[in-house]
Amino acid sequence: MTNQEKLDFILETLQKVIKKNIDSISPEMTLTDDLDLDSLDIVEIQIHYEETFNVRTEDSQVSTIQDLMDLMA
Repeated sequence: MTNQEKLDFILETLQKVIKKNIDSISPEMTLTDDLDLDSLDIVEIQIHYEETFNVRTEDSQVSTIQDLMDLMA
């Protein structure tokens, strides 16, 4: 999966979770400050990613997610 495919997936998921126009979202935006997501929103996005791509993220990694680029890692 390319970085662009990951970004597209994350943006589509964010649009569903926070109901915000994805055109106004950039990869450098922080999840909590810029997008006003709480920890449950972030976990929901991560679970959706794991289920869609059949991957597993360690819990310790989830706690370090700060921005969209971290979600793509």
